Amino acid sequence: MKKDPVKTAQEILKAFGGKENVISATHCATRLRVEVKDASVIDEEGMKEIQGVAGYFSKSGQHQVILGTGFVNKVCAEFQKLAGVTAGDAEVTENGEKEKLSFQSATKMISDIFIPIIPVLLATGILMGVRSLLVNGFGIELSPSFDTVFSVLTDTAYTFIPVLVAWSACKKFGGSPILGIVLGLMLVSPTLPNKWDVVNGVADPLSFVFGPLHLNITGYQSSVIPALFMGFFAAKLEKKLHQVIPDILDMLLVPFLTLLVSLLAGLFVVGPVLSGVEKGMTDLILMMLKLPFGIGGIAYGGLIQILCSVGMIIQ
Repeated sequence: MKKDPVKTAQEILKAFGGKENVISATHCATRLRVEVKDASVIDEEGMKEIQGVAGYFSKSGQHQVILGTGFVNKVCAEFQKLAGVTAGDAEVTENGEKEKLSFQSATKMISDIFIPIIPVLLATGILMGVRSLLVNGFGIELSPSFDTVFSVLTDTAYTFIPVLVAWSACKKFGGSPILGIVLGLMLVSPTLPNKWDVVNGVADPLSFVFGPLHLNITGYQSSVIPALFMGFFAAKLEKKLHQVIPDILDMLLVPFLTLLVSLLAGLFVVGPVLSGVEKGMTDLILMMLKLPFGIGGIAYGGLIQILCSVGMIIQ
């Protein structure tokens, strides 16, 4: 008998005590993961009897229902609709009600993406400080081998920050984190012309002509916005594909289509748009720097941290 994700989700929700008892719901490769307010009302034996459920257990306050690859994505999507919870569009309050999107919630959403990355950047900053202390403070001359090792330690996180951002964004919006990692790696692939080499005239961008459109494609080393978009877009696309692709083809087609469509959208849509924004901001800053009394310089100094954080700085 064919498994019905809607019916399965309805019965699982009932076994959990209804939507009023559900705080959040996500999923991994095979299991639906649910947080509830009151675990005592859960019908554990009834849960195991639901068609499509292969098992149930609780670990560290999280309740996990085993559903299997492919099927779990569809059940989770239906379960989230029935319970009134989502995996990215809005946060869930303590009483289970969906919080409306606002400036505050949007700010929290962005912070949730970057908070997991901060420890790595802090660690890298400390390593930079150690290197500077040894070389400039104590006058120690590092051998080429040690200098290379320090360069790996201090430069990697910032060079590959698109990987970190794409991973965190994809995870935040309910997608598979591994797809976010791969998309981020594609953004900084050595096969693409290095962004800063193109800016400095050392390399030429990849050129594509589509009728009247002339697009120049580069890598996105140290850039945040393309990675953020791709993580968001890939997560939404992946969840939609899980709903329409048969379970037997889910594991093969969903990652393939998610990577293909997300990368093309990132390189051929977001990339050119972002390049236009960067050029416009650069022209605006150069114009501001010509203003009298140092007004433009003061404004640029106030914005430099924001510009650096998204990879938009004048070289």
